[in-house]
Amino acid sequence: MQIQMTLKVSAQEFYDFVVSSIQASLEMADSSSDKEVKEGTSYKTSMKTTSKQQEKTKVKVTHLKEPEHIRTTYSSTSVSSATEYKLKPIDDQKCEVTYIESNFDAHHKELEFQGLKKMILERKLKKRLHDVEAYLIKKRNQPEES
Repeated sequence: MQIQMTLKVSAQEFYDFVVSSIQASLEMADSSSDKEVKEGTSYKTSMKTTSKQQEKTKVKVTHLKEPEHIRTTYSSTSVSSATEYKLKPIDDQKCEVTYIESNFDAHHKELEFQGLKKMILERKLKKRLHDVEAYLIKKRNQPEES
């Protein structure tokens, strides 16, 4: 599934947000970790499956090119998936974000979402991107504390 949106934040702001989210997940998975997020970084965490079960999942950053491309893979015993952000700067306060999510079954066959399920997922993803945009704009406009 792929969606594309223009957001009122710079590609660098969006990139930094995604990388800091990965960093926070890495630190939650391994509190003793002092690893910096880079291409090849991996960790294990517990994630909910579509059937609401908790499952150990390996997360790996497979592509990291500042500030234009982030790809992360998730693999567990039942499913694997990949999320990808491709960022294209428009100007210093706007960028085009292409979000790509691929899901695979246990036999590595890509799962295609159709109809209502696809529409609901796309709506959720667009809302999530708009929420990130609103957060980053608010953060940008807050005066820095000294």
